[in-house]
Amino acid sequence: HKVMCTLSGPVSLLHPGAGQIMGTIGNIVVAVDRHLNKR
Repeated sequence: HKVMCTLSGPVSLLHPGAGQIMGTIGNIVVAVDRHLNKR
């Protein structure tokens, strides 16, 4: 998940909205990852 944070850093400087979208996608990935790990 560090890749998402690394990407959203520079992107947010260029386009704040895109940074927020990347953050949201990152959160979804984390949520799905946790859900799969619970099985």
